[in-house]
This record gives sequence, structure tokens and C-alpha cells, in this order.
Amino acid sequence: MIPEWDSLPVDIWDSIFQRVDEDDFNGISRTCKLFLSITDRLRTTLTISNQTVAVRILRRCRNIKRLNVHCSMRGDLDCLICDISTSGVAIEALSLFYKQEFFPSWSIREAGEGTLGRTLKILICKGWPLEDQYLFAISEGFPALEELDISYMGNYVTDAGIEVLASKLAHLRKINVSGCHHITDASLSFLSSNCTSLSEVHLLDCSGLSGEAMTSFIAQKPKLISFSFCIDFGFGFPSFAGGKALQCLKISRSFLSDDRLLSIAKSRLPLRELCIPRCSVFSLSGLDLLLQAF
Repeated sequence: MIPEWDSLPVDIWDSIFQRVDEDDFNGISRTCKLFLSITDRLRTTLTISNQTVAVRILRRCRNIKRLNVHCSMRGDLDCLICDISTSGVAIEALSLFYKQEFFPSWSIREAGEGTLGRTLKILICKGWPLEDQYLFAISEGFPALEELDISYMGNYVTDAGIEVLASKLAHLRKINVSGCHHITDASLSFLSSNCTSLSEVHLLDCSGLSGEAMTSFIAQKPKLISFSFCIDFGFGFPSFAGGKALQCLKISRSFLSDDRLLSIAKSRLPLRELCIPRCSVFSLSGLDLLLQAF
């Protein structure tokens, strides 16, 4: 006789729910208290739209690894980050898709004293025009960061902010500073000197960077796997000869002649992915020469 569903051992339900997408947990958890307790234990990702509710959920779901703060969240973001940091939950990734007048720099600094400061590896910020002072707070509060995305956050970040980040975040592996128009070649020098483990760097729409500085940066980063950039006409084109580990290359909105395509081909990179959206000037013949090289 087939046993009743509610008499099945918990470990069997665990095995079943581990194969279910977490997006479906909300519906399942409403079925009964048993399913609620199981899904709470298995849930690793949480999207927050209400500060008060988030605190209650974190008390139940102790295995959350990734938190997404929705742009329409109701409540005080500073208080939320303090609550997260003191909850004891080992959050590894935090995405702040939020629109608020003030960046939560105070609570981020304070987070360095709690669990969040020790466990957070990935930080994605969306919605603020970031300034250098906010980068100072990030570097103080989250010294264990391995991935940082501050792309397209306004034009207020300068070399001073990148210098502090690079000096404090020694474990950084991935960084996206696309859209930071005020950073210059000095920022690449800071990252190259201090962040020895960098493997992924995105520099799209950073108009203050030169091809010469990119060439030097690539040559000094033997672990660099992914690199994205734009280059304005007249700023020179980087050489990729030093990028022996480079597998993913994205060149966007750039003057990309056949000669430049040929220089990429001659670099003999172990490329698996090449993206050239909105680039101009190259011909089909130049593209064919590049493809033949791979």
C-alpha cells in the first residue's frame, strides 16, 4: 500500500524539494507547517521588499546566502543592513537594487563588526549616484569582498575612491566600474598593484582610460579571464599579447578596424567568447581573419 504523503520521512521530502526551483517555495510553504519548515531550511535566496518582514524571515531561514533588496522596499535601509548583520545569517551575496536619497554608508561601516562584514563576498549596488565616500564605507565594512559591481552609478567616483577600494579589498576577484567617467589610468594602476587575484574586470564607458594603461594592466594580470572595455578614438587600442588566460573579451562602442581585429588574432588568446556590440569600421574580411585564428 502506498503510504500517505504526510507519513513520509522528512529526509524524503528534503530530497524532493531540493529538486524544486526556489521560486516555487512560496506556494509549497503554504501547504502545511512541515513544508514551511523544510522550505525555510532549504531556501538560499531571498528578495526583500519590506524591512519588517525581512527580519522575521531571516529568523526562520537560517541558510540564506543571497539577499536581493528590491527597489520598492518599504522601510529604513540602514536599519535593514544592521538587522542583517546582527541576525547571525551568513549572507554571501547582497544586491541593493534600491532608490533612496542617501546611501546606507553608516550601517555598511557598522556591518564590519558583525557577521555580514565577515561573510559577504559579493556586493552589487544599483540605484545611487555613488561618491568616493561611499566606496570608503564599502571597503571598511566588507573587507572580505571578492566581487563588486558599482557600474553606472553616476559620475562621482574618482581615482581616490578606487585607490582606497584597491588597498582594502585584497581578495577582490571581480570588479565592474563601467560608467565611471572620472576614473583615469591611475585607477588601473591601483587595481593592478593591490588586487593580485583579479580575474574579471569591466571598464565599459570609462572615457578616462587609455589603451596604453589597459595594455599594462592586462600584462600584469596573468589570472585575468574576462575583460570588457570601450575605447574612444584617439586613446589608442590595447594590446592583448599579455593576456595568456583571457577567455572572454567584450569591446563595445569602439573604433575597431581590421588591423585591430588582426592584432587580437595575433595575440593567440584562449578566447571562448568575443563580443563586439556597436563597434564600427571593421569589414567582413577582417572579421573572417579573426575567426580563422580561433
